Amino acid sequence: AAEEGTPDSENACSPSSARSEESVRPGAEVVRLLALAPAALAPDVYNARLIHVAGRIRDPSYTLYGFHDDCVLLFPELHLYTLPAAGRANSGHSSVDEGLRTWGALYALFWLLRLSLQDVPGSEKLDGQRGFCFGVDARTRLPPPLSSLDELSASPRPARPALVPETLLASTSARLTAPKQVDPWLDAMADCDKRLVFMRSMDWTQLQRLVEDAGLLMRDEHGYVSVQLQRTGAMLAITALHDIMKVEHLRPTVRAEHAPFGGYAEGELVRDHDVALSYILEHDPDALPSFAALPPSLQAPVRFTQVKLGFNHGWLVQAEAPPGALFGHFYELIQAETIAPSDIAFYFLHWMTDLAGAVPMPLRTYTGS
Repeated sequence: AAEEGTPDSENACSPSSARSEESVRPGAEVVRLLALAPAALAPDVYNARLIHVAGRIRDPSYTLYGFHDDCVLLFPELHLYTLPAAGRANSGHSSVDEGLRTWGALYALFWLLRLSLQDVPGSEKLDGQRGFCFGVDARTRLPPPLSSLDELSASPRPARPALVPETLLASTSARLTAPKQVDPWLDAMADCDKRLVFMRSMDWTQLQRLVEDAGLLMRDEHGYVSVQLQRTGAMLAITALHDIMKVEHLRPTVRAEHAPFGGYAEGELVRDHDVALSYILEHDPDALPSFAALPPSLQAPVRFTQVKLGFNHGWLVQAEAPPGALFGHFYELIQAETIAPSDIAFYFLHWMTDLAGAVPMPLRTYTGS
């Protein structure tokens, strides 16, 4: 063994050795880019502010602009999409567009926590449905008032054509080769009409139930709803973080001591953005200050959604994987009774808001989800 003061001992503790170790950590590129962004809040300040935002989210005077500014302050990872060194995303969108999609998901969550429903006393002044469908006016910074929407009526459209039974019963191969049926009823709708029809026909009570089942809202015996601050704070954090690994050069390479991970071998670049984020959360959580600063009680649902569940609803909806890959781990968790219904609902609420923000919209217009 090298004696104290020998060159070997000095090299082991040298700054260059420390820099080398830092450069191979899974989240090294995330850390490098975040150093160019505004500094993260101190953990105690961050958690206090996060709970404050969660507590205000059903306040009628709390606007989307205020929520946006609070998220900028809370989550430095949102800057990863817009820094000059960010590069491009692996989704076919630019990194800026991916950032806008994340903002869309955050806005969707904001509106879904503010639904105005007849069976929820005290929700009359809330604007969730209008904000979700129409966004806010750049001048008033508010969704369109109910009075203006009540005056609108959808434009006349052709009658929706009946589905042809033979088409429904045709084989998969025949359907794939057949010409796509045109739906003039849908194609003839203006954008405003689509939003209006959706707002009036959507069963908003089902979305309210999803939010409550996920544990973000709780209804008392009299029907009044209150925000569950810890759970809502966790959802805000995962929504801000969930797509950062779509920025291509942030994706990690699996280290030997962690291999295999999520189907990736030692030295292999993790190309799936969900698996890449799971890898960072598991093996280098300090690289993400908005996650690392959370207390364990808030980290738990984030880890569950991103790491433990191992279910990708997007794969199911888009038929991108066989049943075993889709449901295998999910089924094991259910059989082992280690999965709570509220955690499943938490995942599906997260997926719903992610889908709602899938079309990137310019921030200056604050378009509806």
